[in-house]
Order: sequence, then structure tokens, then C-alpha cells
Amino acid sequence: MQKQLPTLVIAASGKTGRRPPIDHSHRTHDHITTPHPNLAVQRITKTQRILLVVSGLIAAGIGASILATPAQFHATHGIDLAGDPSLLSEVRAPGGALAVLGGMMLIGAFVRSFTTASLAIATAVYLAYGASRLVGFGLDGMPHPGLVQAAVAELVIGAVCAVALVRAVSRGNSAGIRAAAEPVHALEVA
Repeated sequence: MQKQLPTLVIAASGKTGRRPPIDHSHRTHDHITTPHPNLAVQRITKTQRILLVVSGLIAAGIGASILATPAQFHATHGIDLAGDPSLLSEVRAPGGALAVLGGMMLIGAFVRSFTTASLAIATAVYLAYGASRLVGFGLDGMPHPGLVQAAVAELVIGAVCAVALVRAVSRGNSAGIRAAAEPVHALEVA
């Protein structure tokens, strides 16, 4: 067995010092493949996968359409953006962001370590869009019926994503959240 050098410890107080090496000779190699008890990996449920694929495809598709052809996309709801480069730029930017966020939702449908984050992203995106439209209805009046339907769809998708997120966190399907919550007492520098 190779001799382990002492480790420099930087405590929360900012003091440094040396501590003797930790004796790991009593351990087997099981600790390499056995996850931490708080990080029990759950499988992506069928509901989570379907929800993230649907919400991700909708967000990515709409975002890509707004990014690529904003005037044509918004013309379907009676909005004329043609001829104003500044307005087109202001509309393309959130379209690009929505496309990227939709892609992040899709990643969580297939990558277990990203599922909870993707559900949080989907919940935030859809509820924010729906709630913002409701604010607009109150301040500006009722828009094109297609935008009212969009608000209803966004709020429903956001609510379903929120329920899935709460279930994922409550059943321990949130390894990243639990790992981040564990206390760190000192930073070790080898």
C-alpha cells in the first residue's frame, strides 16, 4: 500500500493545519460503486419521461420557430412585426432562450441526474409564461383567442410539471438537491 501524505485542511475559521492521513484499510472496494445513502438513484418514471418530452418539444419547437421566423410565427395571432429590426431582435432573444430551455427539459427525459432539474425548469418556464399572460390580460385587456388558449395550456402544463417535481423530490428522486444540502465542514487540499 502506498503511503498517503498528510492533507492540508482549511477550516471554516480560515485556519490551516495538517491532519494525519485517514486509514482506509478497513474498507473494501464496495464504496466505489455503492452510492451515498442520500443519493439513491431512482429510475426516470414513464410519467416524468412523457411529461419532459412533451413539454420539451413544445418549448423547443416554439422557441426555434420564434428564433428563426418571428414575424411569421406571431402573424398567426394577428401580430405584425415586419419591418422593425429592433422589435424582431427583442422577440428573437426570448425565442432562443425558450429553445435552449426546451432542450434542457428534453435532456432530463433521458439523463437521470438531470431529471429533477428539468422538471424544475419546465415548471418555472410554463408557469412564468402563463402567469405573465394573466398579468397582461389584467393590464392590457384580452388578446387574440389563440394567446388565451396558450395561457391556459401553459398554466396546465406548468401545474402538471409542478406536481411531478414535488413527487420527484419527495420520493428521493433528487440526488443533486440532497447532495447540495449536505454540510461541508472543511475543504481538503491534497
